[in-house]
Amino acid sequence: MRNIIAVFFLWMSVQVAQAQPFFDLLNIQGQWSNPSSNNANDSSETETRYFETTLSLPIKIKQDVLAISPSYSQLSFKSGYSDAEVIRMQSMLLSLAYVRQWKNDKFKTSYVFISRSNQDPHLEFSERSMQWGGAIVHSIKKSEKLKYKIGVYYNSEFFGPFILPLAGIDWNINERLNLFGLLPGSMNLEYFLSKKIHLGIAFRSITNSYREIHNTFIRINDNHLKVLADFYILKNHVISLEAGHSILRKYKPGIRINSETSYSDLDVSDGFLLKIGYAFRFRLDEK
Repeated sequence: MRNIIAVFFLWMSVQVAQAQPFFDLLNIQGQWSNPSSNNANDSSETETRYFETTLSLPIKIKQDVLAISPSYSQLSFKSGYSDAEVIRMQSMLLSLAYVRQWKNDKFKTSYVFISRSNQDPHLEFSERSMQWGGAIVHSIKKSEKLKYKIGVYYNSEFFGPFILPLAGIDWNINERLNLFGLLPGSMNLEYFLSKKIHLGIAFRSITNSYREIHNTFIRINDNHLKVLADFYILKNHVISLEAGHSILRKYKPGIRINSETSYSDLDVSDGFLLKIGYAFRFRLDEK
């Protein structure tokens, strides 16, 4: 059991999407977004549904960690532009991460390889639906309560190469307050109301693309600002509730020919968000 716990502690550097003081062995979540207004004549009003399940399997190699993380997600949305037609997309992802613990225990480096198929579920699986990417994230421990992260992310999106610099923090401000995240992807402020209830504020930024029929694609740009509550119903079993609003949402149909990308206009609206999730979780900051 001690070896398993040690693996979970080393795993924290693998969290490319966000630096965080916990590890989820299993995570299942569903999110709903409805328009802010109910104007039936507004063709931009957008409803979205999102479901994701992720499994994370870490393997200890001396002081390092190799981690395998498969996940599956579905996105569906409809807006006035499609005459109430529901557009559905799916993603199957596999990430491999190697966390290198350097001799100087102040430094860790995560090397992450990501492969995924993003496409309309009616399409047959093919190389055209595949994306390849990865990240390198370096963690610097300034103290037991403060760590910085820097890195770079790359993915072969259908609209072209997508490269982002990364900067993050994992800061135990005091015994009740944590600040953690990896920008531009996420940032979180977590407050320990009690051992069983954790409250917080979260920001998420999403960039993605899905293959459609006739070699076209849909580019997704979305930003979420939410309040959240995590209920630790048992030691490792967590029910999460999140509510908030999207910001500057953009869905853009496009096509890429001879390394040139062109987009069509798609009028979509921001909306209220509600997310419900379950996680089998291990806290990395327990004393």
